[in-house]
Amino acid sequence: MKKGIYGILGIALGSITTLVINKKLITKSNIDERKKVDKFRGYYALLNQWLINKNNSKEISEYFIKNQYKNIAIYGLGELGNRLINELENTEINISYGIDKEDIFDSNAIKIYSIDNELPEVDVIVVTATFAFNEIYNDLVSKVNCPIISLDDIIFGL
Repeated sequence: MKKGIYGILGIALGSITTLVINKKLITKSNIDERKKVDKFRGYYALLNQWLINKNNSKEISEYFIKNQYKNIAIYGLGELGNRLINELENTEINISYGIDKEDIFDSNAIKIYSIDNELPEVDVIVVTATFAFNEIYNDLVSKVNCPIISLDDIIFGL
């Protein structure tokens, strides 16, 4: 009789443990999925505003000129970083270098540094990885002596 009770208790305990573990995994999965959705919603809003600005003949270079930022660095050389580089070609804004965590980029256009390198002086650093701006800002603020701004600041500030 005791074996039967222990067996039932073991099954019940195992079931409860499985439910708790699955709930934690599902919750973590949901949180990770939510972060991805929020990241891409942010990118959508940014790109939509960028297009609205273009349609209204507002150029990104105007932001830099207005704020007297002639030499800039770009943190994040993914799609948004490359679009910003393209946007600033043939303007009076000089992209001195790029910064990226990943050391996989090969660019003939600009010098690329790791965040661990000593970073040359520039007028401003633009962070294109807007979803991680606070973390990147905290990584950079003690390494440089210039403003660190988000691409959001530029696009929504025109």
